[in-house]
Amino acid sequence: MQNQLESPISRREFLEKGALFAGGAFVAGVAADMEVAYQIYNAVAAARTGGRLAARAANYLIDPTNSSENSKRGINFPSPGWLEYHNRQGLPPLVDGRDKDGHKNFLMHVALHDKLLNNPDWNNPGILQIALREYFATPPIFGHPPLLGNEFNKHLGYARAALQKEFPGRNVSDENALHLALYSFAVIFSPYLTRDDITSPQKLNVPISNAYWMEHDKEIPWWMKVYGKHPRVYPLSITQCTDSAMDIYNRCLGADRVVHFAQFAWLAHMYFLAQKDKIPEIGRVPRAAKIMSDFLGRDIYDKVQWFMRLSGIALEISESVKWMREKAGIASPGEMDLDEYNRILATGFFDSTVAQDLWADELGTDFVLDYHKGLRLQELVERLNSASINSIPQNKTVFSQYDIFNNTFIRELVNFFNPGIIDMYAR
Repeated sequence: MQNQLESPISRREFLEKGALFAGGAFVAGVAADMEVAYQIYNAVAAARTGGRLAARAANYLIDPTNSSENSKRGINFPSPGWLEYHNRQGLPPLVDGRDKDGHKNFLMHVALHDKLLNNPDWNNPGILQIALREYFATPPIFGHPPLLGNEFNKHLGYARAALQKEFPGRNVSDENALHLALYSFAVIFSPYLTRDDITSPQKLNVPISNAYWMEHDKEIPWWMKVYGKHPRVYPLSITQCTDSAMDIYNRCLGADRVVHFAQFAWLAHMYFLAQKDKIPEIGRVPRAAKIMSDFLGRDIYDKVQWFMRLSGIALEISESVKWMREKAGIASPGEMDLDEYNRILATGFFDSTVAQDLWADELGTDFVLDYHKGLRLQELVERLNSASINSIPQNKTVFSQYDIFNNTFIRELVNFFNPGIIDMYAR
């Protein structure tokens, strides 16, 4: 261990670790110039003692915050944390700073282990089985994609029905229905479910016709096969994309932004509960992320908002680094984003629709925080059906790279470090 701490890493290793840290710990945006950061690291690591300190400091920041959990403490429905407590055996940290997928392991652990969400016995199917079966069974109506609010409302219905069946006679609050629905929505609309996850009898055991699958679809999100059936979040004119169906579907038709909304809504809700209820089962995030959000936030809502804002920026930085690795030819096959013509897809800040990605991040965060601030859940769901979210803007179908400054977080972040720079730019 001592030799590892004393050995400086190469430039390539440093960039790779930086990308990994960005995706999981959500704080890579602090270092805008990775080359400068590397030179500083190298200077520190050149000294024997400095190398140990640098490595230990990095590990401290990436490692999850300590949990004060009591292993004998039980949490039962409907108290906050009941779902996570019932699946705590082997439960990973809420966000893993050492894993490029960040919160994936936590989300999928609970979703695949809890019988309310995943029960391969079709005599009593879980929410994921019901949602997947309905999604594939219902024929799409081309030209009329489902609205985001209506699609989320389905999951609220699945959640309420499952909770009423599991806990007969108990009150199913909006908060518990929302908690479960955010899980199922985040799993369904994610890049994490593979064909094998869905069809394997040992996992979800959902029988789906081979007609839905393509030969090269192992790494492609399953729901992209069911054309016309996903909500279109902040869609654009298809003239803004290439001739690739994958590019059009992901970026111009807003499929990727459904994922952004789903993941950020789930994580914002979980982090809010970790802050509000001090639930040890979901309270473990990288120390650096918590330090920064606590420093920048004025109250619990502001802290969660900053945590999610930093996560969005860091995610795009991580994607940008991945794109550069792909362009440089040093990316491994499994990490590359390719279209059906084997061309590299634009990602991160090299994607001309990155502003819309950040808007979708903010939409998911605001949806959850507005609920916790006291707004009615049904009112918020109906808001997700608005034309401004689901339709191509009538007055502006071409977005420039500078529209990113219209994002609330970007404006606040820039003005935080350099007040007035956006106004100066506008003049």
